[in-house]
Amino acid sequence: MIAAALFERVVVRGTDVVPRVSVIVPAFNAEATLGACLDSLHRQTLHPFEIIVVDDASTDTTLWIAAAKGAQTLRMLGNGGPGLARNAGAAVATGDILAFIDSDCVALPDWLEYMVGMLTREQLGAVTGGYGGTLTGAFLPRLQDLALRLRQRSLPNRIASTISSNLVCRREFFDAAQGFPLYFRRWGDRRPVWGNEDEEFGFLAAQGRNVIGWVDRSAVLHEYRTTLRGYLRQQTFYAERIVMSYLWRPAMAATKTNYSRGSGMRDLVVTGLVPATGAAAMLAASTASIHTPVALAVFGACVVAYLALPIGTLRGLRSLGSDAKFIAKAYPIVLAVKAAWFVGALRGLIFSLGGFKNGNTQRRVAPAAFVVEARPAAAPDVLRDGSVQRGMQALLLLGQPQSGTEGTDPR
Repeated sequence: MIAAALFERVVVRGTDVVPRVSVIVPAFNAEATLGACLDSLHRQTLHPFEIIVVDDASTDTTLWIAAAKGAQTLRMLGNGGPGLARNAGAAVATGDILAFIDSDCVALPDWLEYMVGMLTREQLGAVTGGYGGTLTGAFLPRLQDLALRLRQRSLPNRIASTISSNLVCRREFFDAAQGFPLYFRRWGDRRPVWGNEDEEFGFLAAQGRNVIGWVDRSAVLHEYRTTLRGYLRQQTFYAERIVMSYLWRPAMAATKTNYSRGSGMRDLVVTGLVPATGAAAMLAASTASIHTPVALAVFGACVVAYLALPIGTLRGLRSLGSDAKFIAKAYPIVLAVKAAWFVGALRGLIFSLGGFKNGNTQRRVAPAAFVVEARPAAAPDVLRDGSVQRGMQALLLLGQPQSGTEGTDPR
C-alpha cells in the first residue's frame, strides 16, 4: 500500500537558501497515532525548521507525547476543531512556508522535499495532495483508502481547494484566506462550527481559480477508521458540512475540488433524490393524492435505484485492482455510506436553513474561550500513569475547558 514512495525526487536543499518550513499538526485525543506522525516528521529528508503540535483540549496524553517528541506545543483551552487549531499554530509559526498534516497521518521521508520542491519550482502558492495508502492492510481501512482515491483520481494538476492533512503553502497564501474559515453559532455555546474548512480555505485563498498544485500520489499514509460505526459517523458528518459549505458558497460546488470536479454535490443530490422520491410516493399514497399502485411502482423503482447506487463505486474498485471477493464484501458498506451521506446532507440542509451556520459572524480569531497557551517542551518518562495524568491537569493546564466547550471530534 505504500505506493506513495514511487514519485520523482525534487531536490530543494541544493540551493543556497534552505526553505524554513513550519509543520503544524492539530491533535485531539491523538495519543494512539501522534507519536508515529512526529517520528515520520523527524525523518524527513528536508528537515522542518519547526514542528508545532496544537493540542485541541485533549483529555489524554497527547500534549505530553508531543513534548516528549521534541515538538513545540500549544494547548487550546477549549475544543474548537482542527481549523481553529491550525490557525493557532500558524499564528506562532516563524517559517516562510507552512506545512499541515493531521495527527493520524504518517509522512514518508520525501514528503516535505517533494511538496516544497514543487511549490518552489513551479512558483505556486500552495500544493496539496491525497493519501498514498493506509497504515494497515485491514479490509475497512483499505476500502476507505480506495474510495477516496476514486473521488480524487480524475483531478487535474491544478485545482481550487486544499486538503489540510497534506498541504504545503506559502505564508502569503495562508494570509490571503485569513486562515481556515471559522463560523460560530447564533445561539447557545460559542464553539466554532467546523468541517470542510480545508476546502473552503483553498477556495478563498485561490479566489475560486484552479491555481493550487495537486499531487496525485504524495507520501502521506493515513490511519483510517477501524469500525463501521466510526466510518459511517464520519461520512455523515462530512456530508453535513459539505452541504453547509456548498449552500453558503454555491460556487464551490462547480469548482474542480478535492471531491473530483464538483462531483461531491452531484453525488449528494443523486443519493438524496432516490430515497426522497420513494418517501414522497408513499406519503402521497397515504393521503390519496395518487393511486396506491402508482405509488407502489414509484416506491419499488426507487428501492431498485437505491440498491444500484453503489454500482459506480464498485466498478471503480474493480478498476483499481480489487477482486470479486473484496467487491462483494464492499457492497453493503458502500450502500450504508450512501445512506449516511443522505442523512448528513439532510442534516446540513436543516442546519443551514435554521441559521446554524452564520457566515455574517465568520471570524479568523478565536473567542476568549479558545485562547491558546504555549507549553514547555518537557514530558515525564511515563505517559500513561494515572498520577502523571493528574499532574498534567494540575501543572500544564491553565484551566479546564469552559462548560459546554468540549466537543466530540469525529476526526
